[in-house]
Amino acid sequence: MATSKLRSCLRTFISDSERLFLNYGEKYPAFVREMKLSLDRSGKEAARLGGSVAQAGTTGSDGEAPVEKILGELFLGIKKVIAESMEYFQDLHGRDAALFDSLSRGMNTLAGLESIINRIKDDSIEMELISLNAMTVALKSGHAGKAFSVITDELKRLSSRTIALTDQLTGDEKSILESFRKYRAEVERLERFQTDFFAGLDERIQTEFDSLETDIHALALEVSTLVSGSREVENPVRDIMETVQVHDIVRQSLDHVVMALDELEPVSNVCSDHPQPDTDDMVFLRRLASLSLTMLGSVQTELATAIGRFTDRSRHILHIVELGEKRRRDLLDGSFGADDSGRASRSFSQAVETLSSVSSQVASYMRTKESIASNGKALADMVGSLDIRFKEFSKILNRFRTIDVASRIEVAKQSVLVSMRDTVVEMSALTDRIGGDVEEAVLTTRGFIEETRASMISYSAVSGNGTNIVEEAGDRLFEAVRRLEQLKESIKGSARSFTLFTPEFIGMLEDTSREIRSMDALQSSLDAIIAEFEKYRHVCEACMVSRGLSPQDDGVHSERFREIIDRFTIYAHKRAAADLGGFQVEAGAGLGEVTLF
Repeated sequence: MATSKLRSCLRTFISDSERLFLNYGEKYPAFVREMKLSLDRSGKEAARLGGSVAQAGTTGSDGEAPVEKILGELFLGIKKVIAESMEYFQDLHGRDAALFDSLSRGMNTLAGLESIINRIKDDSIEMELISLNAMTVALKSGHAGKAFSVITDELKRLSSRTIALTDQLTGDEKSILESFRKYRAEVERLERFQTDFFAGLDERIQTEFDSLETDIHALALEVSTLVSGSREVENPVRDIMETVQVHDIVRQSLDHVVMALDELEPVSNVCSDHPQPDTDDMVFLRRLASLSLTMLGSVQTELATAIGRFTDRSRHILHIVELGEKRRRDLLDGSFGADDSGRASRSFSQAVETLSSVSSQVASYMRTKESIASNGKALADMVGSLDIRFKEFSKILNRFRTIDVASRIEVAKQSVLVSMRDTVVEMSALTDRIGGDVEEAVLTTRGFIEETRASMISYSAVSGNGTNIVEEAGDRLFEAVRRLEQLKESIKGSARSFTLFTPEFIGMLEDTSREIRSMDALQSSLDAIIAEFEKYRHVCEACMVSRGLSPQDDGVHSERFREIIDRFTIYAHKRAAADLGGFQVEAGAGLGEVTLF
């Protein structure tokens, strides 16, 4: 191959290597920036996922609040609702106890009223019989007994009315007693509900929130571990960036080869144009060929090392990315799952279920409370109706007394009615007994009314006043459920959108892998150039042998050779040239560093 063609191949190689390395040099700063952006972004996403999430309905410096703070505030709010409700229920418990005591006394009183009503009825029946007997006597007495018969007829009518009224009172009393038993049973059920509702409620909610907080903390820790693991890409990326700098050495070495190539002539010309070539010329040409091979060998080594490092580090980066992505998917599946079956989802669901159950029970409590209040008012009205009944008794009793007086007067006036004196005395005694029983019944009823009606009205009033407290508690619990579900969706959304690396970074990584494969072609080109230089050296040595010169014969020191290497900037190349030329060079910088002479 002519030196001009070889020089062209070499310059093409220089151009290609420079293009590839410069492309690396240009792309890798952007690659590093994208890597840092990815790491910064994943760190922030991890913070949102594990340490903070968007807090709906609040404002702040960044519109975000830590998850633990949100959960803590939510939990404290729920505890406050429960504490306030418990305080109200405990106060109501005292009123319940007072109501139970009042109802018990009232029901015992009402049970005693039944015997009084029965006595009034018995006396009224007896009064009715007496009135019939007296009416018979009055009718037999003719005109003299006419007025008395009117009295006895009224007595019979009043007795019948009294008997009917006692029957009504008996029915009312039984109905009221049954209603009171049901009312008390409702209140007792509500009391048991309150006791069961609050039993261990604090601990149950504490356990749910502790479990939820533990799972969220574990999620945050695992995400943080993922982000920390993803930062392992920094070292191989840094190694690649450092390896890009190798091109400076490669370029200097190739420049030195070009210098040497500029001095070379086709060996065939030397041999043909100079039948007796100068020994120094022959040695000079062989030395240039050998030095060029030495420098190309170092380029070959540097290039192979660079490509190997590019390949190894790129694979390492890809491994970190793929491993991180696998762990990210596993983490999401374990925490949330495709159907919300993950640990975090279950903890959220259990907490939401507990709060929803509490909220539902509060609503059920409110319905029962309203029913009791309504029944209490109806009962109070029923109890009030007893008083009206006994007021009717009082009117009848006054009529009995009027009749009693009239009958005494009539018997005293009419001698034919003298036989009725004992009957009238008995009527008076019955009237007095009925009057006493009615008075006792009225006092009993009014005591019962005062005892129970006031308690029930007070209970209903307190329950009505507490309705706002309980309704507010229910609303606040419902809001807590809504916020908890919102928090779950926020964390789940952050988790599902969480990525360790941006798509741009992944794309750049794939581009880098393609660039590395392009460098393999450089090695092939370099191998071809080295092979040509090997041919030059071989031809040169063969030419020397044909002229009777030994390939190991260095001849005299070639100033021309020394002038060339004086322009070299890499000490290792100068050292190699000095060894070939048999002269000394001063100690200089290491490989790849510029030396000045």
